[in-house]
Amino acid sequence: MKKPRWSNEEDLLLSELYPDTPDAEIQEELKRQFGTNRSLAAIEIRAGILFLSKNPKQYAFYKGDNLEMIGTKQELAEYRGVRVETISFYLSNVHKKRVEQSKNPSKRIMVVGL
Repeated sequence: MKKPRWSNEEDLLLSELYPDTPDAEIQEELKRQFGTNRSLAAIEIRAGILFLSKNPKQYAFYKGDNLEMIGTKQELAEYRGVRVETISFYLSNVHKKRVEQSKNPSKRIMVVGL
């Protein structure tokens, strides 16, 4: 079975939605507007053909209650002089629990996804 070609209108919608919209929502919007049932893989492949990319996720870096910086994991790691894995750990439930149990949480570091 031959798969239908992407229309110019579908390409335009994909280019508008792709940077900030989850692929599953794009899939639903394509289905709603054009009646096409595109797989998530097809959406990813078409986005690659059109040279589209997702916007990197942004995070807020707090020391105590003070907001120190907003940026990507890489930017926060460079700011703190640590590895990206350390920033990922700051996002984990284990770290959040340690902050909650800390005797002085105002000095603890927190990273929150935006």
